[in-house]
Formats: sequence, C-alpha cells, structure tokens
Amino acid sequence: MGTDAHEWWEGSTIPDAYPQHMAKYPPTRVVVDSAEAFEAGAVGWAALRGSIRVADQDPVPIRWTFVFLLDAGVWRIVQVHNSVPFPNPVLVGVELTKTLEELLAELGSDFGPVITRSIRQGTVTVMFTDIEDSTRLSAQVGDEALAGVILWHNREIRAAVERRDGVVVKTLGDGVMAVFDSTRAAARSALDIQRAFRDRTDSPSVSIAVGLHVGDAVAAEGDYLGMTVNKAARIAAAASGGEIVVSDAVRSLLSDDHEFTFDQPQKVELKGIDGFHDIFTVGGLP
Repeated sequence: MGTDAHEWWEGSTIPDAYPQHMAKYPPTRVVVDSAEAFEAGAVGWAALRGSIRVADQDPVPIRWTFVFLLDAGVWRIVQVHNSVPFPNPVLVGVELTKTLEELLAELGSDFGPVITRSIRQGTVTVMFTDIEDSTRLSAQVGDEALAGVILWHNREIRAAVERRDGVVVKTLGDGVMAVFDSTRAAARSALDIQRAFRDRTDSPSVSIAVGLHVGDAVAAEGDYLGMTVNKAARIAAAASGGEIVVSDAVRSLLSDDHEFTFDQPQKVELKGIDGFHDIFTVGGLP
C-alpha cells in the first residue's frame, strides 16, 4: 500500500511489476532515521521513519511499516505500507500511480516476457529442491546462520535455473519449485545445482536433494497445480542430499542422451499417489 488512492496492490504479479514501477522514479536517495522491530513467535513487524530525496528537491519525510513471517529461518515480507505526505506527481514531478492491472498492461510490450514467462501452459518439467535436514541444521547452527544458507541456496538455484531458461515458480522455506520447457535443460540445471553445492566452501556445509518429473500441469495465478506437480514434490522427498532423482518419464526422455546415466530403478510408493512408481537416481554426479 502507498499514499495515493490506487496504490493498493495484491497478488502474485507484484514481484514482476513493482521493480518496473520503481525504475521510473528519478534518482532517489532514502535515509532511515529510526527503526523499531518486534517479534512474537513466527510473526514480526517493523516501523521505519526517514526521508526521501528525489533528484535535487528538498528531502521529505517517509514512513514504512512491514509485517513478516518466519519461514525456515528467514523473515519474509508478507505486507508493506509506505507513506509520504505528498501524492506522487508532487513528490517526483510525474504521474506514477497506477492500479496493478494498469501497470501490467502498460509494461506488457516491454516486459511481457518477464511477466508471462512463468505462466507456461501444457507439458512442463517440474523441479523441486530441498536442503537435507534443515531442521537439524537450524538446531546446530542457529536460525541466523541457517537464514544465510537459505539465501545463498535461493540465489544459486535461481541462477542455475534461469541459466537453462527455466523459471523459479516459488521458494518453499528450505527448497524451491521451478519449471522448464525442456526436460534436458531441467536435468542440466539439476547438475549445475549439485556442482554449486559440492563446491561450496563456507560453513556450515549443506547438501541438497533434487527431484524431477515431466507431464501436464495447470497454470493458476503464477503457480502450478495438478498431479505432475504433486509427483515431482514426492520424488524430491524420496531423494537424499547430493542426489538427483527422476521419474521414469524423465528417464525415458533422456535415455538416448549419453550426458546422463541412471542407477537401477527403485520401485517406491509416493505419499498421496496410488500404486508403485519407478524412480531413478542420476548416476555419475561430480
């Protein structure tokens, strides 16, 4: 929420639209004069006061409030409100206030691929990752150290996914969900991720489990639903740290590619999914 009437935005498109909104501001300097923060269990909130200076204008006061949720050692922002005593045209000299729908429509020609890229319909390869024993790790090293690990984990995985033209759909505390148009690209991204964790030298040492499945998924409000997603999550849960485990459908698509080898199949039950399923661990990991 902001000062002007239309600055009331909600929904999964905000992470795409808001940075482009802010990019339209002239050169701006923000100074925080005071900050207070509180927590009660897994809920936190904060209030900041300061000033904002746009271009060569005199600074004006600004206030922020935040609500946070503690998620696997990371404080995540779930609501933010900023307020200045002037509407945007007075503060920055141009009209910036838009409804979220108007902003997305305006950005469509220049930023459409960024906004729509994660809304892929039809057949996709779904990846889930999970830090092994994150609860035990938190007890050993503390929430602050674990938060640093998770932030590093999120950056590395996002880089590895986007390098192979995938999209990070969402973070899940100590894991990530991503989708790819190409099964081969997804498998290569999984290898990149395991190499990054193998090469990590910082303490504490961590390992990650990766699961892959391919099939039709339903895109809904920036997320994906359906049996393909559920099965990919269960396959990741069956993997141990340092492993990439894939479904039989993924193995079949990659079986003619000498870049990938697979261990013998394991016949397993997957929670919430009827029957037994063949899963394969990718062999020859570095």
